[in-house]
Amino acid sequence: MTITLYDIPSKLAIIAWSPNVWKARLALNIKGLPYKTVWVEYPDIERVCKDIGAKPTDTKKSGAPLYTLPVIHDHATNAVISDSANIARYLDDQYPNTTPLFPKGSHALQAAFDEAHERVALTHMYPLMGLSAVIPLNPPSEHYCRTKEGPKSGATLEEVKGEARDERWKKVREGHELIAGWFPKSEEGSFVLGKYISFADLVLVSFLGRARIMFGEESDEWKALLLWKDSWWTRYLENFDQYLAVI
Repeated sequence: MTITLYDIPSKLAIIAWSPNVWKARLALNIKGLPYKTVWVEYPDIERVCKDIGAKPTDTKKSGAPLYTLPVIHDHATNAVISDSANIARYLDDQYPNTTPLFPKGSHALQAAFDEAHERVALTHMYPLMGLSAVIPLNPPSEHYCRTKEGPKSGATLEEVKGEARDERWKKVREGHELIAGWFPKSEEGSFVLGKYISFADLVLVSFLGRARIMFGEESDEWKALLLWKDSWWTRYLENFDQYLAVI
């Protein structure tokens, strides 16, 4: 039996754009597990999650439960798992003969890396990631984002312009160059854990992919990013080209 991955569609050629869902998609692709995608528009996420028995991942300002994607439904076990990290851990436990994304002894290290990545890079990228301004969403989702949810930063790309945008971009570069500088300290390999892919890599790749979509592959920003730290990110991302299928 197969696994169902719930994702949010766009009008893009590859459809998939959400970095959080990409973490789960990359986990499935790296592990070589059969799955299919069910596309869910933003205003339908809560209903769909409740229908399939998915747990909320956070709480709204009102105190009500917040339902988000990704969610997977493993039809072999009838398990329904919310949140990309929980999904990766579940897949590690349920399918131990596949590539482990949380190898034994790495949980604390990966948690620390995730917090550091958030602090030095993502915090500065979020204000540039206004969903409705840069992603061609379908009308129901675009309307939802503009009127109800809004981007995490509270600002859209239209509102982050000029010097403010240049300063944010400078901080994004500084953060990513700092992170790139950590990798050569590994004894071998070019992944966060050295020789082996881990969930921490999936986080990096997913948010870098979001930047590629946000700015566009032919944009000056994306081309500049690929050259940061002596083209480190170009070489790093090439390791994941084989895992980018959208099924």
